Amino acid sequence: MSKAFYGWSVVASLAIIMFLSAGLGFYSLGVFVVPFEEEFGWSRGEVSLGIAMATAMSGLMGPLVGLAVERLGARTVLAAGAMGMGICFASLGLTWSLLYLYAMFVTMGVWRAGLMLVPVSQVVANWFERRRGLAMGITTTGIGFGGLVMAPLCKVLISSVGWRSTFFIMGLIIIAVALPLILLVIRQYPADRGLLPEGVSSAAASTQANVGAGSQPGPMAITWSVGEAIRTRAFILATAAIGLGFASLGAVLLHTSPFMEDRGLAPEMAGLVLGLVAGMGIFGKVGSGYLADWVPPQRVLAGVFLMEAIGLAALISTNSVVGVAAFVLIFGYSMGAVVALQPLVVVYYFGLASVATIMGAMTAFSSIFMAVGPVFAGFMHDLLGSYTLAYLVFISVDCVACLLVLLMGPRLLQKGTTVSGGRHRALSAEA
Repeated sequence: MSKAFYGWSVVASLAIIMFLSAGLGFYSLGVFVVPFEEEFGWSRGEVSLGIAMATAMSGLMGPLVGLAVERLGARTVLAAGAMGMGICFASLGLTWSLLYLYAMFVTMGVWRAGLMLVPVSQVVANWFERRRGLAMGITTTGIGFGGLVMAPLCKVLISSVGWRSTFFIMGLIIIAVALPLILLVIRQYPADRGLLPEGVSSAAASTQANVGAGSQPGPMAITWSVGEAIRTRAFILATAAIGLGFASLGAVLLHTSPFMEDRGLAPEMAGLVLGLVAGMGIFGKVGSGYLADWVPPQRVLAGVFLMEAIGLAALISTNSVVGVAAFVLIFGYSMGAVVALQPLVVVYYFGLASVATIMGAMTAFSSIFMAVGPVFAGFMHDLLGSYTLAYLVFISVDCVACLLVLLMGPRLLQKGTTVSGGRHRALSAEA
């Protein structure tokens, strides 16, 4: 029996890290909105602003994180992120004022950036070629499992030990679990273990390094710097589309728990709905990742944004179990797919050489949109007493994102030559 490719151990470790960073640093934050409101009298808009600050800071740190990955290595960035985020998450349990809450959210956002897609995407892209989409999908399932487990778990812990102790416990878990995986298992390059990327033989690697005229270049042969990439139509449209999609996604996920509570659900059941959405996202990540190994990822992404709009429409159109179930299935699947497809679009258009820095630049721009979404929804609720109008706006936003992706066009070589035609699998490096 042949030995399993070590890259899958790297994928499993990265999935666990994303389970913690996204499950606690994103999905679970929404379940603390009502406890903050009850204890301090802060409005949901005020609390949402703090969470948005964390999201915005994580995004704005993207270029610096990408640069750090290139200069210091992904493992160093991941380790620093684990320590910093764990300490900040535990420190949120000491909250006594709104100013302190904002300061902790901003600081946590800085460190959380080191545990998210920018460093993770570079590592996965380095390890996999033929099944890169599937590997990226499996890695990002950690995000979905994090939401599925951590949001309901935090709800239960808040009810039993209080929100302060919940922050302390989870902060310690981040450090105790993530650091050993980063230091003992994860390696940035296959060469660190004396291996080649999955799906690439020695002969294929040599061929890609010397790709000639008339060849169909794969991501290993296409090399764009971040400065070149940000001036392309593909980067601008992809960044705008993903930013709009994340604005909708972030707002809905953050406010789903209070939205359900407003409709009469018990807090534990509201947390369960949020967890089920995240759980459905697991299927979206793996399914879209696998599909992107065969179909250009931007085409998959366009369909996913349309699904987001349909799922959100199902949620607000009815109070029935059927409407909630449709929201969980459709929105949850599409939400997961967006996260997995973003780095695949970057690799498809710009190659492997600068994945971290290009992802960082894209994240910095798109985070501006993503930060606005949750705040807009929170203040619209404070103003109107309902999320309905805000959610109608986000349905339109998702449709615009779909259109922008469709306008991206074919990928280009560095010298401006269009790469198009043929099956997507033929555009990737073959073993």
